[in-house]
Amino acid sequence: MKLERLLEIDKSCFSKGCRRNTLGDAYLRRNNPIYRRMMNEAKLSKFSLVEAWPEYYMLPLMQLDRIVREKKIPMVSNRSSYAKLSRQMQGRCTLEEIPNYSNSYHLHEAAHGVAHFLFAKVSCNTKKEKILYALMCESFANTTELLSGMYVRDEVHRWMLKFNCYIESHSKGQRAQRLCYRQLGAKNTVVLTFFAYLYANFLYEKIPLSFAREIIATFGDEGQMTAKQSRSANRILREAAGLNLKFRAQTSVFYFRSRGILKDNNITGLLNFDFFEFLKNNQDWKKIIERMVVVLTV
Repeated sequence: MKLERLLEIDKSCFSKGCRRNTLGDAYLRRNNPIYRRMMNEAKLSKFSLVEAWPEYYMLPLMQLDRIVREKKIPMVSNRSSYAKLSRQMQGRCTLEEIPNYSNSYHLHEAAHGVAHFLFAKVSCNTKKEKILYALMCESFANTTELLSGMYVRDEVHRWMLKFNCYIESHSKGQRAQRLCYRQLGAKNTVVLTFFAYLYANFLYEKIPLSFAREIIATFGDEGQMTAKQSRSANRILREAAGLNLKFRAQTSVFYFRSRGILKDNNITGLLNFDFFEFLKNNQDWKKIIERMVVVLTV
C-alpha cells in the first residue's frame, strides 16, 4: 500500500477533536469502536493529549508515573514526517519498504490512564496490592489493544492501527476474536482476554482451560461453556500467552526494581501469589474489573 494513499484516507477523516498530526488518529476515531471509546474515556477521566516529551521517547515504561500524575497522554506527531517522506519519494513510497516506523502508542497509554482513574478509590498499600495494581493496568492496556484489532477488516485499518499500537493485529487473530465475540458474548470475551493477559503478565507460560471456566464463572456471564465455546476461549488464552516471556520478565524486573518493590532479580518469587483468589474475595477490586469490562464492551 502506498503511504500517500494512507495519508489521504486519514485526512478525509479529519474532524473536530482529532489529533491531525498523528497519523491514524482521525481514521481510528471514526472506524474503530474500541479506539474511539478509549479516547473518549480518557477525556472523561480528565486526561489530555499532548506532544510526547524527550524522556518518553527514550523509555516509555518509566514515564507511567508522570502520565497518571500529570494526566497527560503523550502522542507522537508523525504525520508531517510521513508526508515529507511521501513527497521526497514522489508519492511512490510503499508502507512495506519503510525501514523504521515512527509509531505513537497513545492508545496503550490512554488505557493506562483510564485504568488508573478506575482505581482512584481503592487503596494499594501492601506490596502485593501494588504489584497487582500495576499488572492489572498493564493487562487492561493489552486487552484494549488486542480487542481493537477485532474491527480490522482491510489493509487500511490494519496499517492505521499498526501505527498506533504495540500489539500488531493479524488476520487469523482478528477472525478468532470476532468468533469469540459471537460464541462467548462480549462480556465473557473481554473478561477472559483481560485475565489471560493478567496471567501472562504474572509470567504464566501456559494458561489452562480450567482457569477460563473459573474466570467466566466468577467475573463473566454465568453458564457452562459448550465445547465450541471452550475452543474459542482457548484461542484467547493462546493469544495472550504469545507475549514474549523473556520480554515480560525483563520489563517487570526493570519496572519493579525502579519502584523499590523488587530488591533483586527474582521476579518469579515476587509474583508468586494467588492474585485470583484475592480478586475473587475482595469486593472493591472486583468492582474495578467490572468497570474495566464495561469500558471495553462496545
